[in-house]
Amino acid sequence: MHTPRPGIDVQRERVLDALERLLEHRGMEEVKATMLADEAGMSRATFYRAYPSVEALLEACYARFSERVTRRLAAFLSDEEQSAEWLSGIVNAVVDDAARTRHVLVAMFREELRPGATARGSRHQRLETQVDMLGEWWVRSTGTASDRSVIYTLALLLQIVGVHVALHPEFLPSQRDDLKRASSFVIRATIDAYRSASPASATSGTKSAKAAKAAESAQAK
Repeated sequence: MHTPRPGIDVQRERVLDALERLLEHRGMEEVKATMLADEAGMSRATFYRAYPSVEALLEACYARFSERVTRRLAAFLSDEEQSAEWLSGIVNAVVDDAARTRHVLVAMFREELRPGATARGSRHQRLETQVDMLGEWWVRSTGTASDRSVIYTLALLLQIVGVHVALHPEFLPSQRDDLKRASSFVIRATIDAYRSASPASATSGTKSAKAAKAAESAQAK
């Protein structure tokens, strides 16, 4: 009985999985089409139907990684409970994922440094998407207008921490934990400082002060 050939989307996922496995043991410059086809269990012709070149495959790998990161961030930000540990959860996920998939991140980072690489545009697009998501969350959770430059910097900080962990596989778990705590502290302190300096917070503080004085006057009478 003839077994139908998997669809193109399934074949592409198989090739992407094969690339991630190969990157665990070798650099992107060593990966060839024949190697990828063998690892994915398909012919070279099938590989080229899925991806016209190794460069196109690398771009697709980056896109899949970016989508995974964005989806996870969206899940954290849409949590209605917004527990006290939600920020730590985001930072922990960034650091742990970078340590686990460092071979993919390192390959992406090197690709971005290549003259004419399209990966830079992909990273920029991912950052812009994350900034938009964080901006919507900011307004929804604080009731104050979002400062895009501040949110952009916080999102960039998360990316930098992830790349730093990926580039330093010698980091001990305790060192990664220190990075998590420090990153969470910086982000939370920035948010708290911005809230306290916002006009809404100032108005609220003035009202509280007036209420306290009124209460003192009433007690004195």
